[in-house]
Amino acid sequence: MKNGMMTHAKKLMMRMKIKNELARQCLGEIIGTFVLLLFGCSGAAQVKTGRDMKGQFLSANLSFAVGVMSAMYLCMGVSGAHLNPAVSLSFCVLGDLPWKKLLPYSLSQVLGAYLASAVVFAMYYGEVTGSRSQRYY
Repeated sequence: MKNGMMTHAKKLMMRMKIKNELARQCLGEIIGTFVLLLFGCSGAAQVKTGRDMKGQFLSANLSFAVGVMSAMYLCMGVSGAHLNPAVSLSFCVLGDLPWKKLLPYSLSQVLGAYLASAVVFAMYYGEVTGSRSQRYY
């Protein structure tokens, strides 16, 4: 029975795999940029909205460092973890990335950045807009 379930799980994974290499790489860039900015901007927002009581300058810097590390580990094997259109452009100039991939990579990175910014804004909406009715500190 265990062997039958293994083959069923493998079949399901094979069906769910994205076969287009560029689509996989773009999804990797979206997720990597999302993770980087989610960690970094959340840390910076916590420091800013906490009025230096729930984090300091070092906390924001460390959150960006953890974000970069997590994003690199997450998407390095799929897309190279460029995470920034400037890095993708430099790889194109150096010849390590084909020029035809520059636009999809850059758009994917910008999309990931906007999605992460929207999530951080939603998490800190009450503090950013001043409409939070009860403060817990």
